[in-house]
Amino acid sequence: MLAPSGSTDSPARAALVRRAIAAAVLAVATLAAYHTNLPGTFVLDDFAAVVENASIRQLWPLGAWLAAPPEAGVGGRPFANFTFALNHAIGGREPWSYHAGNIALHFSAALVLFAVVRRTLLRPPLRGQHGATFQSEIALWADTVAKRPASARAQGNLGAALLRANRLPESMAASEAALRLRPR
Repeated sequence: MLAPSGSTDSPARAALVRRAIAAAVLAVATLAAYHTNLPGTFVLDDFAAVVENASIRQLWPLGAWLAAPPEAGVGGRPFANFTFALNHAIGGREPWSYHAGNIALHFSAALVLFAVVRRTLLRPPLRGQHGATFQSEIALWADTVAKRPASARAQGNLGAALLRANRLPESMAASEAALRLRPR
């Protein structure tokens, strides 16, 4: 049952929706980047690791894929050999299943990277130090000018950001400061 719009779980639900949208965007980006690989063929070490690798032909008993032959290219890497055994169970020797597995792996890596970056940037020490700074372009450049008032680039970028926000008097002041620091 949906909660009323004024309920206390609305922010949590909104956060969940934002994360779901981010995951969907990552999925679309991953598919856009790698979709042309699905109909591809095996190349390079794929022949040794997949086509000629007898240890991936069956998932059971465990011993077969746990001990891949060294010449297979996945010798000493049982997890990689296990994923190839799963792919073989799904699609045999058809390259599409291996490529789909690779796309899923890239998507998973993108999700993990997104989560790590998101959690890092939302940590209280970073949020407290930089959260307000990153709220707008003007705040970012104003903070930069406050820290480096002799930077013509920071003054000029602050002036440009203020101009885009139609804050003309402030834009003129920042632009003039940039020109004083670095006349052309």
